[in-house]
Amino acid sequence: MTISVNNPVTQTVIFSILLIIGILISIRKRKDYNFFPISRTNELKGLAILFVIFAHIGYYLSTDTRFLFPLSIFAGIGVDLFLFVSGYGLALSQAKHRLNPIAFYLRRMIRLYIPLWIALIVLLSADALLLHRLYPLWEAISSFLGIFQHADLYTNIDSPLWFITFILMYYIVFPFVFWKKYPFVSAVILFILGYLLVYFSPAFFQGVIYLYGVHIMAFPLGVAVAGVVLNAHRVSSQWIKIHVYMQKHKILEYILRWVCLVISAFIVVYFGIHSGIGHGMWMEMLTSTIILCALIIFILIQPFRISLFEFIGVYSYEIYLFHWPLMYRYDIFFRFMPAWLALSMYIVLFVGIGWVLQQVSHRVTKVLLV
Repeated sequence: MTISVNNPVTQTVIFSILLIIGILISIRKRKDYNFFPISRTNELKGLAILFVIFAHIGYYLSTDTRFLFPLSIFAGIGVDLFLFVSGYGLALSQAKHRLNPIAFYLRRMIRLYIPLWIALIVLLSADALLLHRLYPLWEAISSFLGIFQHADLYTNIDSPLWFITFILMYYIVFPFVFWKKYPFVSAVILFILGYLLVYFSPAFFQGVIYLYGVHIMAFPLGVAVAGVVLNAHRVSSQWIKIHVYMQKHKILEYILRWVCLVISAFIVVYFGIHSGIGHGMWMEMLTSTIILCALIIFILIQPFRISLFEFIGVYSYEIYLFHWPLMYRYDIFFRFMPAWLALSMYIVLFVGIGWVLQQVSHRVTKVLLV
């Protein structure tokens, strides 16, 4: 059910103020100066899921798109961030602990599928019992297989899950195309494979192929950045030298850091507003990639960490699995509360449910991997 927001601009301002306060309160001094520590990837995942939630509410749940604008314009960047972090993490993990394809699939697929299956069982059961809503047999079966051919927010079981099929295809080919010694070559191959998929546009994926095309750069880019980290013997020494030099020249460090922060923030905002939507798939992909790179640079060079984003990022995958159907089909806040308060309550609820789903998934995964 869509919602009608009274005074959408005012509601957006109130929520934005609360979000800024939450960010400021959660700012902590950065302690880990590694090139791309796990705290940074969690920040990116937290930011990604918030972008996705804001966009789904602002453009699809609310009847007035002024609600949450401009927070709602970064949905595509949220997806790119997830893909980037996945490619980055997968490359580092496979380089450190090389698994044969069978072991790779067993470990990775279980971690992908277990939370998905639990979420689907709950959603399908709730839809049948509470809404008397049933789905075509093939849609239900294919969902459990991780195959999502359509992304209709209002009719499908859980339309944002088109992302699962996309990343699943990367998982399938990854152990065959990734080489620790040549991670940049692997990144290029992954991009080419994504390009070919979009170029030939198989009929099976016609309902989601446009979404794939917009995001084919992000996962390979994550693998490429992992390649930088894997060449730490070349990068780390230079990184440390730069860090030591900057520590001796505080004013220069301060100026350069904030100039880069301002420029990257400007790029994110400018291209977020001028996103290229409506100008073709490739223009959208290019714009999205520019924003992604600027945002990553911003996160890397900022002298602090935002623990709010880190905390949310820990449960981002689980939140992604259920956030839309919970708000659209089972709204328990927007109908009773001001929109700013309802959204705040939903974020808290999402984290809570995400924690529960993660705990259950971990226990099931441990049993299956023993």
